[in-house]
Amino acid sequence: MTRCTRCLYPNTKPDLEFDARGVCSACRSYDKRDNIDWDARRRKLLELLDAHNGRCIVASSGGKDSTAIALHLHYLGADVTAVTAATCHPTAIGQANIANLARYVDTVEVMPNRTVRRALNRLGLRLVGDISWPEHVAIFTTPFRVAAELGVDLIFYGENPQEAYGGPDGSDAAFELNARWRAEFGGFLGLRPSDMVGQEGLTQRDMLPYTLPASGNAKAYFLGQFRRWDSHANADIAIDHGFRFVRPSQASWWQSNDGNRLPASSSHHQRTSELL
Repeated sequence: MTRCTRCLYPNTKPDLEFDARGVCSACRSYDKRDNIDWDARRRKLLELLDAHNGRCIVASSGGKDSTAIALHLHYLGADVTAVTAATCHPTAIGQANIANLARYVDTVEVMPNRTVRRALNRLGLRLVGDISWPEHVAIFTTPFRVAAELGVDLIFYGENPQEAYGGPDGSDAAFELNARWRAEFGGFLGLRPSDMVGQEGLTQRDMLPYTLPASGNAKAYFLGQFRRWDSHANADIAIDHGFRFVRPSQASWWQSNDGNRLPASSSHHQRTSELL
């Protein structure tokens, strides 16, 4: 196994590339951040919002990052609707965090037919070894389907995964989550929704929630390309706005000893101002 000489990321991570020094593409992308004109990126974001009258969808799991994304756009004055592709077994704390987000923005949670979902879980596990295959697909279809229904043409996801965690050379520069990105990095594992039709009695109609809408012109962008991505800062911001969490394990190094919140990197006022 080869590991990055800086961050120790292993070469077992898909799409991770190493240079001659043994430095991974995630570290190289991180280094580029210091040379980015983030003020210009912010202006580009505001122009994008203005072009859509401020109306936008945020693809939301209800977690810390999507909560911070929705809050960031909300404080910029955007008309935000957070859309969640529901999981098979949502937790109580996850539902509480989605409800908390509804204090600030509109929220929509979509759970397709559970009988169909069970069949897809079985097929995903049997065919590609991923029991959560339908959830991974729905992440990239549900926000687009809701956008089409609401007549919204602008969608935001979080970080560009190839910029934050490494990927093929050049992939870290992508601003838009388009069809090409979805096909290459969307986690479908080579299994298309259309491949499920006819298996276990599934019909084309059953698979509609897992396909892109026939109508609608929505484009999706990675917010992390407009605002320097920092998951710890996102957690601070989310918690300051009512986000709840539990200590994952005693070995968790990024929580304070009282187990109630993450260590505050700045005051509430300062962190909220960072959203603007």
